Amino acid sequence: MGVENEPGKAAMALLAQPGTGQYVGTAFISLSRDMKKRFWQRVQDHAAHKPEAIRKRLRPSG
Repeated sequence: MGVENEPGKAAMALLAQPGTGQYVGTAFISLSRDMKKRFWQRVQDHAAHKPEAIRKRLRPSG
């Protein structure tokens, strides 16, 4: 579904249920320096709008 990358924190994959797009959780992304550069370049090349499930997840509660 997507990725989060905050300075000083581990990168996280945002996962969705196939077919429904429903957010189901996160997973750490652990890569070597070279692979990380290649990965983030690919993420940037394929970036799109945030699905509704991600927008809901990122909204502050309350």
